[in-house]
Amino acid sequence: MTAREPLQCPELLVPGEVAELFGVRTSTVSRWVRDGHLLPACTTPGGTSRFSATEIHQLLAVGWRGWWE
Repeated sequence: MTAREPLQCPELLVPGEVAELFGVRTSTVSRWVRDGHLLPACTTPGGTSRFSATEIHQLLAVGWRGWWE
């Protein structure tokens, strides 16, 4: 029997962590999602969005202010 390799999952951030990184409120992150400006990597059964840390850091690296306009 061979050992299974552990599943490699991307690091996911909760809305509060995303808000902290962008320097905005969690309600702003929720609005970005609702308006289609920010897409969650997945949504929990309870309805909480989770975001790819890699994608969020890429947005921060290119200068996120105004990226939704």
